[in-house]
Amino acid sequence: MAWKKTLSLLEAAQLIERFLDKRPSYPQEWNDFVETSQRDKKVDYFRKRCYELDPLVNSHHPQDQGALTELRSMLVEMRQQSSEKQMLERTIKIEIKRQNGPDAQPHWDKFELAYRPGMNVISAMMEIAANPVTSDGKPTTPIAYDSNCLEEICGSCAMLINGKAKMACSALVDKLEQPIKLEPLSKFPVVRDLAVDRSVLFENLKRVKAWVPVDGTYDLGPGPRILPQLQEESYPLSNCISCTICMEVCPQFNEATGFVGAATIAQVKLFNENPTGKVLKEERLRALMGDGGIQECGYAQNCVQACPKQLPLTRAISDVSRDVIVQGIKDIFTR
Repeated sequence: MAWKKTLSLLEAAQLIERFLDKRPSYPQEWNDFVETSQRDKKVDYFRKRCYELDPLVNSHHPQDQGALTELRSMLVEMRQQSSEKQMLERTIKIEIKRQNGPDAQPHWDKFELAYRPGMNVISAMMEIAANPVTSDGKPTTPIAYDSNCLEEICGSCAMLINGKAKMACSALVDKLEQPIKLEPLSKFPVVRDLAVDRSVLFENLKRVKAWVPVDGTYDLGPGPRILPQLQEESYPLSNCISCTICMEVCPQFNEATGFVGAATIAQVKLFNENPTGKVLKEERLRALMGDGGIQECGYAQNCVQACPKQLPLTRAISDVSRDVIVQGIKDIFTR
């Protein structure tokens, strides 16, 4: 039987490794390998080097040890080049749910990209947007999506990645199953492709007056001091990036309930604990009474599990819920 002339770089490295393990015996495959030209130029280059070392690697010549050392170094080099070649040949398959406009019918486009180490979903989408050609070679329109900071700070790139609400900038390709399926958040109106209208969150923040009222027409001087213990308690809530992932995963957030969501409630707690923000505390708590208020929360705890910034959302909901009840009882007797 003719010896195989189409060995890959990895197969050739494995053959050399077997030869080194079986020394001093001479496997027949080693003899066949060193004497048979290979079609792959890189493999044939290493074969020729093995051919030159062949008389020395099994002799008792003083150069024998040097030949073995060179053979082992060559094996490391072959494995490294094989790994780099495999990386260059590796591709990423991405399927994107697309929609040309709010009233258009959704459809799926498939894309295939060359793999690079450390890729995240955003970098993959940037390549697709720059070269919008589907995996079957058909040109298409550039994909639309929201992104800005690329470091999980702005909250704009939230989407469904393989069915789960995640930030695209921190979703690493190496940790995702392929094909990677990208969809817009399902509980917000689609603007186009992966971009959605999340203005409902900001309307809810207006509803609860999630700000510290300060008259900027004149210098008010330094603000009131805040105890370090209170700073440490409030700081995690200030890390909210308005990504709306907590709202997407919440079973109570839908058109039927009008629930304001965990992010809004957390901001109520944050501003109610601020020495200056407390002036609107009662108004904020009253805004959470009635339809869409805090009583709509079913305490499923999906929000705290999915939050990319690990905000203590369930604790905030519990604390604000208590405050709302107390404020409601006070209002019965004082209003």
